Amino acid sequence: MPESRPKISLTSAPEITIGDINDITGTIADKDRFVLDTSGNRIDPATEGTLSSINGKIVKVDTDNVKVISEVAYDSANDLKKVSIQADGVGLATESTLSSINTKITKCDTDNVTIISLPSVTIGTDNVGLAKESTLSSINSKITKCDTDNVTVVSEVAYDSTNDWKKISIVNDAVGLATESTLSSIDSKITTCDTGNVTVTSLPAITIGIDNVGLAKDSTLNTLINNQNKVITQLASSVTVTAGSSVTYDHTIPDNHTGAVITIRVTYDASATAGATIKTYYSQDGTNFDTEAVDSVDLSFTAGATIQQSIIVAAPCNTLRIEVVNNDGSYDLTIDNLWIVTMP
Repeated sequence: MPESRPKISLTSAPEITIGDINDITGTIADKDRFVLDTSGNRIDPATEGTLSSINGKIVKVDTDNVKVISEVAYDSANDLKKVSIQADGVGLATESTLSSINTKITKCDTDNVTIISLPSVTIGTDNVGLAKESTLSSINSKITKCDTDNVTVVSEVAYDSTNDWKKISIVNDAVGLATESTLSSIDSKITTCDTGNVTVTSLPAITIGIDNVGLAKDSTLNTLINNQNKVITQLASSVTVTAGSSVTYDHTIPDNHTGAVITIRVTYDASATAGATIKTYYSQDGTNFDTEAVDSVDLSFTAGATIQQSIIVAAPCNTLRIEVVNNDGSYDLTIDNLWIVTMP
């Protein structure tokens, strides 16, 4: 009976040196160590030979990229699984059935469907009154043209196709239309009726004995006509002409006017010793005037007095220039008013 030794609790891993485990026989006794017992149903350590055999069979154990060395039913050239259907438990479509369907389809373009033939339809009973070919044919024979934008009327009553007008005969006058006899009578009484050029055959003599309304007289009308041809223009008012200087005014002569009357009213200073002179110049373009005055008139003079004087001048020009000259070198004068009246 083997010697029973107490089990010892180790505080550190024991150091065991083993050569070949197969060389150990018997029981190691009298050692201050705990020895593993490999007998019976206790532990059975793997041998180096077994592990070495396993190692020879493993190429690589990469759990992320496992390589299968060989596999059944695998086409490595095309990387496909080879499958053979031995039994059909669901009723798969067979090639023969699909081939039969294919022979019956000419084209299956859903956007352009080709109908090979249509069924013949025979109307046995007409319950709604469909139009018959004979009726439509009869209507067609009666229509020459049916262009709604350009309708041709084949024939029309009371129509003169030569002159393109309607022929009308008045058989009853309910409103009293003028007759040819009445118009003919009126026509015989009218010599001419040109409203733009009426010819009066004669006028009755009229004598006005009493004028109760104040008719215009011939003398008044002649005065208006004469005044109408005159053009009066005021050129200056309250203008000061400084000592020894002058002022000028240009006036355009109206068409068909050839003469003018210049009227000036001036006031002299009480200490003045010389008066004023009126000079006129012609211009045919309104820009270039005569170098020398056409006419020159000295106004009457009295120191401190106001005088008015009119001068008649010819005006055969486009523009007439009027110059007022202050001949006093020490005192100003005032042009109270200056008018020009042009006439034919």
